[in-house]
Amino acid sequence: MELYPHFRDHGLKDLRMDKVAKMLGKSKSTVYEYFKSKEEIVTETVGYKMEALLKHEEILMNQDEDMKTRYEQLMEYMIPVLTDISSLLLNDIKEFYPQVWEKVTAFFDYSSSVLEKYYKEGIEKGVFRNIHPTILAHSDRFFFNELVDPSFLAKHNITAQEAFQHYFELKFRGLMKEQDNW
Repeated sequence: MELYPHFRDHGLKDLRMDKVAKMLGKSKSTVYEYFKSKEEIVTETVGYKMEALLKHEEILMNQDEDMKTRYEQLMEYMIPVLTDISSLLLNDIKEFYPQVWEKVTAFFDYSSSVLEKYYKEGIEKGVFRNIHPTILAHSDRFFFNELVDPSFLAKHNITAQEAFQHYFELKFRGLMKEQDNW
C-alpha cells in the first residue's frame, strides 16, 4: 500500500484524511469513497504488512525441506519484512487504534502457534531436543520483536542480519562450546 512507508516513518499520531488525500494525490472525497474512516485506512495498511508476513507458515511447513533449511529460509524472508516495521508505527497502532492492535496481537499469536507446530514436528522427528515448543516459539517472538526496534540494533551496533546469524547459531548449536566437562 502506498501509505505504508509514510506511516512507518512518521507514525499515525497526526493522521488526517486531508493529509492521506494529499499523499495519494486524490481528493478528500475520493479517499472517502474507498475508506470510510482513518481506522479503515490503518486496518488496510496493517493488513498489507501482515499478508506479507503470512508466508512464514508456508516456509515453516514445507515438508520438501529439512528443519534447519526451513528455519534459515524463514529468517532470510522475515528479516527484511520485519525490519520494515517500525516500533513507532506499532506503538501508534496500539495507542490510537486499539481494534487494529487486537488484530496485530492476534496475528502474532497465530504466528507463535505456527512456530510451535514447527518445533513440535522437529521434536517428534528427533531433530530437536525435547524443549517445550511454546518456550521455543516465544523466544523467537521475543527475537522478532527486538528486530522491529531500530534502537535495539543501533544501541548494540549490530545489523539485523548479524543479529539473525548470532541467534541462529545460539538456537541451533547452543551456547556451550563443549558440554562434556559439566
